[in-house]
Amino acid sequence: MKNQNAFSLIEVLATLVVAGVLVSVALPNMRNFIMNNRISAKTNELVKAINFARMESISYPNVQFLITPYDGKNWTSGCQIGKDTNSNQILEDSEVIKVFNFKADQVAITNPASLINYASRGRVRMPAGSTSIDFTICNSQDPQRHPNGRKVIIAPTGRVSSENIKCS
Repeated sequence: MKNQNAFSLIEVLATLVVAGVLVSVALPNMRNFIMNNRISAKTNELVKAINFARMESISYPNVQFLITPYDGKNWTSGCQIGKDTNSNQILEDSEVIKVFNFKADQVAITNPASLINYASRGRVRMPAGSTSIDFTICNSQDPQRHPNGRKVIIAPTGRVSSENIKCS
């Protein structure tokens, strides 16, 4: 009887076919897993920044705190928090106390407001006609392929919550 020291061509081809099927099934799921993690991470960073501003407004009862986008328009790159010492609703460089830079990835944060104003005791000044301030966090590259996203909601009391949404 002859001893076999290697794999036959048929065994190698069968192994490659099985591996190819497994990779073709796992790869799309891995992309969704990575995108879900990116959306969750950016949501957590935004909630951390908002909670920081709320805690500062509770700590300093007679001072208003503003949260503005880091670059002035786009919330995706990050935000800055500061004391509005002259009550002009504009966060100047000398008033900034903390900057939150968000990682550049394929996740976008949208909010129509250009600033959030925390008054004393952790309460938020709502825009006229609004019952909450909402942020939408979605895939900026291909929302059709990856429609899952998150919504961060700031209530008038200043409390922050988040929920799953479908992005369009």
